[in-house]
Parts: sequence; C-alpha cells; structure tokens
Amino acid sequence: MKKITFILILLMAIFSAWSHDFESGGIYYNITSNTAPYTVEVTRNSLGYTGNIIIPSTISYNNITYSVTSIGENAFYGDPIRSIIMPNSIVSIGDSAFMFCPIITAITIPNSVTSIGAYAFFYCGSLTAITIPNSVTSIGNYAFNSCDSLNSIVVVNGNTKYDSRNNCNAIIETSTNTLLIGCRNTVIPNSVTSIGVGAFFYCRSLTAITIPNSVTSIGDSAFYGCSGDSKSITIPYSVTIIGKYAFAGCSLTSITIPNSVTNIGDYAFFGCGLTSITIPNSVTSIGIGMFGRCSSLTSIIIPNSVTTIGASAFFYCRSLTSITIPNSVTSIGNSAFRDCGLTSVIIGDSVANIGENVFSDCQGLTSITIPNSVTSIGDQAFFLCRSLTSITFCRTNTTIGVNSFNSCSSNARIYVPCGSSSWYIAQLPAFFNFIEVFPYTYTLSSQDTLKGMVSSIASPTCSNSNWTINAIPNSGYTFSNWSDGNTQNPRTLTITQDTNLVAYFTASSQQWYKFSIISEDITKGTVQIVVQPDKDNPQATFIALPNSGYTFSRWSDGNTQNPRSITVTQDTVLVACFTSSSQDWYNFNVLSEDNVKGTVQIVVSPTQANPQATFIALPNTGYNFARWSDGNTQNPRSIMVTKDTILIAFFNQSIGIKDVDEVETIIKVYPNPAKSQITIIGLEQTDNIQIINTVGQIVKYYNNVSETITINIADLSQGLYFVKIGNIVRKLVVEK
Repeated sequence: MKKITFILILLMAIFSAWSHDFESGGIYYNITSNTAPYTVEVTRNSLGYTGNIIIPSTISYNNITYSVTSIGENAFYGDPIRSIIMPNSIVSIGDSAFMFCPIITAITIPNSVTSIGAYAFFYCGSLTAITIPNSVTSIGNYAFNSCDSLNSIVVVNGNTKYDSRNNCNAIIETSTNTLLIGCRNTVIPNSVTSIGVGAFFYCRSLTAITIPNSVTSIGDSAFYGCSGDSKSITIPYSVTIIGKYAFAGCSLTSITIPNSVTNIGDYAFFGCGLTSITIPNSVTSIGIGMFGRCSSLTSIIIPNSVTTIGASAFFYCRSLTSITIPNSVTSIGNSAFRDCGLTSVIIGDSVANIGENVFSDCQGLTSITIPNSVTSIGDQAFFLCRSLTSITFCRTNTTIGVNSFNSCSSNARIYVPCGSSSWYIAQLPAFFNFIEVFPYTYTLSSQDTLKGMVSSIASPTCSNSNWTINAIPNSGYTFSNWSDGNTQNPRTLTITQDTNLVAYFTASSQQWYKFSIISEDITKGTVQIVVQPDKDNPQATFIALPNSGYTFSRWSDGNTQNPRSITVTQDTVLVACFTSSSQDWYNFNVLSEDNVKGTVQIVVSPTQANPQATFIALPNTGYNFARWSDGNTQNPRSIMVTKDTILIAFFNQSIGIKDVDEVETIIKVYPNPAKSQITIIGLEQTDNIQIINTVGQIVKYYNNVSETITINIADLSQGLYFVKIGNIVRKLVVEK
C-alpha cells in the first residue's frame, strides 16, 4: 500500500492549494492557451462534482471563445459522478482525472482523445466496461487498475498503438506485444511476450489466470494485491524474469516457478498466502523482502545456486520452523529471518558475515552453530532469541556485534574451539558457561554397508588430536583401503583440518558381474539378450524390439545402437527407451532393478502442461530402498521432467531390529551434543553395538566393546536412528 499512500498524501497537498481561472455552468476551467487557438482544460471543483456531467466543446469567457481540449489532472478525483459526456474536442485525459470515482458505471472516450494519463480511472469500482478509440496513442501506468467490476476492455480496430486481440479484454501494446492492462476475465493471447508493469494491479476480483508459453517476462507489480479467488498460478518455462512486487499481497497459496526463471525482483512475493515454495536452481539471488510477511509459509528449499539472501527476505514468516542455508550462500542481508518461527537453522560454511538482526526475535530457536567461515556477526543478530540454550562457534575469533545475543539466557552453553575461551569471554561478557571443544569435523563412513562397517575407536580432543578408526568387513569381503589411499587398519591419524574418510571393501572371492536389460515399458517395446555374457566370454549382444506405433529411441546410457554389443566389465543394467511415432513431449518412466526385491509406482505422471512427476519405490519384504540410478535417495520423490528421463530403483537386503521401548537399567546412554557424541556405559565384553537408520541399514558397528564406549555421531544426517546394544534397542534423534 506504500504507493497508494504516497499518492493520497501528494493529492491532499495539491487539493489544499487548488485554483481555477473561471467557472461556467458548474464546471471549472483553467486556461491552457491565451492566444489562438484558445484552449482550456476542465479542472477540479473545490467542492467536488456530483451527478451527471456534460462538458461542452467550447466555452466563452471575457468575450473569447475557448475550445475545451483536456480533462486536467485530478479533475474529478473521488467525486460521486454517475456519468460524463466528453466532446470530440478533448484530446487528453490527465493523470488521476477520474481516480476513486466510486459510482461511475460507464464512460465514453471520444475519438479525439490521444492520451490517457496514469491512474486516470484507478479504483473506479463500479466501472464495468471501457472502449479505447483508435485515436489513443498513449496510456499511463495503472490507468484502469483496481476497477473490480471491469469485465470488458475493447480497443477499436484501426488503433496504431494498441489492440485487444482475440477479444481478450485487455490492452496490448502492438509493437512490443506487451499486455498493459487486463481485467478479471482476461484471456492472455499466445502472441503476448510480456506482462507489463501493473497489468493486473489490485485486480481483487481476479478468479483465474493462465500465462501462455509466449510470455518471457512478468513486470513490476503485475499481479500486486490480486486477492480474489485465484489461489494458484503456474508460470510457464518461457518466463525468465519476474519483476519487483510482481505477486506481492496476493492470496496465492501455491505457485510453480520453472528453471527458466533467472531473475526474481525484490518483494516479488511479499505478503502472499504461500504455504510452500521451491526456488529453482536457475536463481542466484533471493532479493530484498522477497518472501517477507508470508506468514503461512511452512517450507522452502533454497538451492545451491543461490549466493545471496537479501535484507528482510523472510521477515515475519511466522510459520517457517526450519531453514537450511546451503554452502553456496556467501551473504545474508540484515533482518533476513527476523521474527520467524524458526526452531532449527543450518548455516552453510561459505557465509562470511551474518548481518544485523538476521535472526532477531526468533523465539523458538534453541541452538545455533556458527560455521568457521563466519568472521563477524552483526548487531542484534540473535536479539530476543529467548529459547537459545546452545551456541557453537567453529572459528577461534569470530567478531560479535553489539547486543548480538541480548535477551538470550546467560546460562546458555557456549561451545568454542580449543584455546579460544578468552576471546569469546571478552566478546560475550553476559555469559559464563563456556565449553572448549575440538575445532574440526571428522566423519567416517562405509563405501557400502552391505560390504562392511566402520567404527571410531578413539576420538580427538583438545588435549589429544589423534583419531583411531577401524574398518570391519562383513562376511565374504575384506578391507581394501581408505578414501585417502591409506591401507592401515585399524589406523590412527592426527586431525589438523576437517576430515572425511570412507572405507572401501572388496569381495573375498570375486564373483562375476550381473548383467540385465529392461524395457522402460513393455507396451512400447520389448528387449532380448542375443548373446548372454559370462566370465569366460564377457561380450554381450542384445536388441530392443519396438511395438507397433513406437520406435527405439536410446539405451539408458545414451547409446542409440540397436542391435548392440558391449564388453561387460562391471555390474550392468541397461534400459531400452522407446518413442511414440507421433511423440511431441518427453519419455518418462521409473523401473525396478529387480521385481523380486521391490516395485516402483508413478504417483503423478508428468505432462507437457504439468511437467512435475512424483514416484515411489516399494521394497518387498526383506528388502529396503537404497537409491535411484542417478544417486538420489529421496523416496517418495518429485522431479521436473525437462528431457527424456528413465530412473531405476535399487534395493538392499534389510537388517531387522527388535522394537524395544526401554533399555535395561544396567546400560545407560548419555548424549553429548557439544561434541556430537554419545557415551554408553554398563556394557559387557561380548556386547555388539549397531547404529541403524530407519530403513534398516547399519551405519555404524562396534564389536567386543569394553564397559564404556564413546561414539562420534557428527557424520550422521539429521533424523531418527536406533542404537542396538545386543538385543536391546534405544531410539536416537540427531538434530542439526
């Protein structure tokens, strides 16, 4: 409402000093030319006009006959006129001339008019139709916006500047194919390439809108304040630019932004009713106030393409409880997440500075980790975060601004790197609970938990930076090497930087490779192995056989030979893809690597009109979903289909666990969030310990442990796990 408020204040100042040259027949005039040809404009009546207005073409004053050639700025602003008749002598209608005229229902613009000013008929709520004569060559911004009853806009044939092609109830600038003004039942023609500034500004009765594939840009304030029944909108893949305030103040609850969009203006969705949104990975910046005051927003994914988050970008998103700022982001603007409902925040390790008030008044936030990349924290960055009880600094000397943590509990635990207590005590004099922790992260994982497990025998501390690790091969496998090439096992190394190690295993007795070929859809075509490969003769020959109405397209590795021969040197699954003989969009399918292990199901099939696909892998009894063929592990999963796509679901054999609610009293588990560890005491020498995820995979394994063991869990992703101690199970929730 800032623009409207500014206009009203300006008009009040103008009205207070309004003047006119003369009055005749109840209409006030200003002389615009005192020499031939003599002209006047209709000007404002300080008491206002009412009823039905008839403007003459000429008027006499002081024995001079003047031609009435224009309706002046603000001439009928806010007046309760019912109708107006303008003569053919009028050539211009000034800015805001009929703005806020509440009861005028119809108006005829004569063929003599060449220009209509900005806001000329703005907020004429009873105006139902408007006809633009072929003489008009200039129309100002917002000329007919906020006319809630406007159902019809017609441009007379022969106009050289504008048209309303295909009876679309809109004004289109012919030379640029830009839609300038629309009404609530506008159908945008396919020839339009741009939706102009304020095209549907404050169209509060807008019930539906379809943006055609021809549109490449949506202008500033194009749909500002559209609070009608329209709750969703799909932006086509042709659009690359969304302007400032484009959808601000709308009642939208959902919107799809395609990967074609590279630029979204400041405040584009400010104050919308959105509940969730996915920002495409084509966008590099989240602008100032882009989602500010979206109080219903509960979920948003910031892609790795984004490098900057603007000031107040998510201000007052009270329903937003968690946010992950990816490692690509280097800058977070002032007040970016101020007064949000956040309870969980992950800050990427590329952020150099946290600005002023970035997380202030996030009263549900209980813990925060400041990564090593952050050199400074702005004033009041976490002001009024009253629930904050754990603050972790990964850098030895982060500069902290004035009142950055004011109103936070002085009992909060402050975790700092080894040897940096004195620095942070000086920075945060109101706090007293400082705890030094090892400054580097160290993670350990197995190449494949079906082949072997890993364990951390002794973790580094401030006094001893040595880390002792062990790789534990499963039956039928042997340890091969660590990801840095070292082959020692067990192994002790000194941690002087963030370290991530993976254990690799090889089969004890090398079996030969699995080989199979699959059809993406047997209704489209089948496949046949002509020559089956084996260890002695690893060359395979196979063929794809399309059904009637289809042609062979390609194999899943991109090769288009058919028939085809290859030498098998690894486990291989190839899928034959087929194309309809009259194909006009992309092939999409999901398959199972082995129907004995599990099946797949497409929940939502993609189409050209809606290219988003949703699908799920369904493991059979005794198996768990492992991954898709592109490495992704989400299940169920949704993707945008932008090319021929085929995905294969892979499954692992499951490892069952017993569901036990309580641990025997002799065994106790103590979490240590500061060091990302758990300590287990009361163990017997024969106890084995497993940490198992929710799909049954063992992610950590320890055998023949002593009475007490400390386990590093820093490498575990956020989520629910089970700690299995012999036949006893304890739930473990990892929060980051």
